[in-house]
Amino acid sequence: MIIGLMGPIGVGKTEASKILRGLGICIIDADEIAHKLIEQKSVIKKILSGFGQNVALNGKVDRKKLGEVVFADIKKLKKLNDVLHPKIKKEIKKAIKNLLPFDHIIVIDAALPCLFEGLTDKVWLVWSTYNLRVKRLLKKGLRRDKIKKIMRMQASKKEYLKTADKILHNNKTLKSLKAEIIKLAAGLGFEPR
Repeated sequence: MIIGLMGPIGVGKTEASKILRGLGICIIDADEIAHKLIEQKSVIKKILSGFGQNVALNGKVDRKKLGEVVFADIKKLKKLNDVLHPKIKKEIKKAIKNLLPFDHIIVIDAALPCLFEGLTDKVWLVWSTYNLRVKRLLKKGLRRDKIKKIMRMQASKKEYLKTADKILHNNKTLKSLKAEIIKLAAGLGFEPR
C-alpha cells in the first residue's frame, strides 16, 4: 500500500510524517530528495543558468535566496518545478522499488500531489485553518508577508481535495492528530510496531 501524504505550508504535514515514522511506517520525503538534488552539479548548473548567480553562494544553490525568487513570481516557481519535479518523481519511484518488497505501507510525503501522481493507492491531505497555519509559521520565525506570498503560490483546499481520499484535520493537538493517523492506518490493516 502506497499513500501520498500532502498539504501546504503550515498544516503540520511534517508532524504527521514524524508520527507515521514513529509508528514504524516507511516515509519517502520529497523535500529531502529535493535538498539532495540541488546539491548535484548538473542540477546546480540548471538552476544557476535559469535563475542567475544571485541565487548562488560559494558555487552552490542558496535555498533561501532561491525561495525568495520563486515565491515572488509564479512563472519562476513553475520554472524551478519543471527542473526539479521530474527528478524528484524519478527518485521516489526508485525508493518505492527498493522498499516495496519489505514494507506493507509506504508513505510519500510531498507538498504537491503531482510528485506522487500515478504512484499511490491512497492520498491523505493534512489540513488546518488559515489562522492556525499563519500562527505556526510566525512561531517558526517566518515573516507575515513571506507567509502570505508562499500561501498565495500554493494550491487551494479545493484543488487539494480533488486528489485526497482522506483529510487529517490538524486543528487541535499533536495527540489528536496521532489518534486520527493511528485510526486511518489501522483501517489499512497496519499495526504499530
